[in-house]
Amino acid sequence: MKVKEKAFTLAALLVLLAFLTLQAPLIAQELTVNVDKRFYVLGETVTVSGSCPQGSTVIVKVSDPKGSVVFVDQLWEGYGVTGTSYRTSFKLPSSLPYPEGSPVWTSYGLYRVEARSDARIAYATFTLRQTPVQPSTIAGNVTDCKGKPLEGVKVSVKETGLSTATNSSGIFKLTVEPGTYTLTFTKENYYAEELNVTAAEGETAYVSVTLTGVIYVEGTVVNEKNAPLQGVRVSALKDGEVINEAYTDADGYFKLKVRPGDITFVFEKEDYLPERISMALKEDPPVTLNVKMTSVEERLRELEHRVAELEARSLNATLSLEQAEKELKELKRDLSTLEENLKGGMEVSEALRNELKELNKKLSSLEQALTVLRQERAGMEQSVQQSLQRVYTYFYASIALGIVAVIIAVAAIAFKR
Repeated sequence: MKVKEKAFTLAALLVLLAFLTLQAPLIAQELTVNVDKRFYVLGETVTVSGSCPQGSTVIVKVSDPKGSVVFVDQLWEGYGVTGTSYRTSFKLPSSLPYPEGSPVWTSYGLYRVEARSDARIAYATFTLRQTPVQPSTIAGNVTDCKGKPLEGVKVSVKETGLSTATNSSGIFKLTVEPGTYTLTFTKENYYAEELNVTAAEGETAYVSVTLTGVIYVEGTVVNEKNAPLQGVRVSALKDGEVINEAYTDADGYFKLKVRPGDITFVFEKEDYLPERISMALKEDPPVTLNVKMTSVEERLRELEHRVAELEARSLNATLSLEQAEKELKELKRDLSTLEENLKGGMEVSEALRNELKELNKKLSSLEQALTVLRQERAGMEQSVQQSLQRVYTYFYASIALGIVAVIIAVAAIAFKR
């Protein structure tokens, strides 16, 4: 019985999974609605279109400024719906009110278009006017950062798809319906710009746009043996924020683009010490950066060699205590820098981290040995100082006794006379 129950449960899950798989396109596809114009006059045809879930049913409803429904259409696959899109249209009446007797269309103003598909809903609007709308104009000029006119800049209206290009003087002109639009300005080797513009009916809106040229930064990254390093992450930072990044290929080559300004380039790779280069960039020819990175292992070997050498020279007394302490201080600083890099999230293997710990122990032992030497030398110096003090005491006492003896002798001679 339990086996049958498990089999039934598994079959139910498979059916549910199949159902969800079939419904995935419906869930993923959003519902949108658009009208082909913003303004209409009596007698024109309004076209409503948009996207919808695959093969779904879409109900399009139009309401007048008072909220009364003036048009309804139900669309399905084969009638208005094709795949994931739909389309319908209707003709506006030639006069208002319409029809006579019991009018449906009664007023001018803002109409709302509603599209529904199951629980999804989307809206759009259009305005019915008594007189044709007077077209508006958006005009302007585009220059580079040096004020030079840019020819061939593509100027596009996001909302309508309308586009044009600047002439040799960097000037463009677009004819649109009144409203607020988002203009995009694009040109190869320049950063794209966006600008919101409001165009009043029958008037011209003027804009002035400056495009910033792209600066390409390229170069190669090698290790301490001048072998190319692949997979190095090259990050471009401006005001502490990453604005672009790239990775080196098998030849150690990288290329990325940045805007002009104060840029810091950071080079990072697992088991390698990071490198940072800061520079002020202008709209100049491509910038070349060739970087050499040092592996953590190589730096550890260098530090280990320095520790061993310092230890040997200190024990053999071929190095003054002061010089030994100075070199020890430098070693501690370099080791601390390496540790700070590791604490900063640098990717390093566990084996190298363990080697760093061992090196730290050796350095601590050497520091203790030098401390003992300093204490011993301090004790010896104190002993010598005490011995010298005793010698000086005996010496001065002898001189004093001699002087006293001479004085006594001179006094005796003088007394006899």
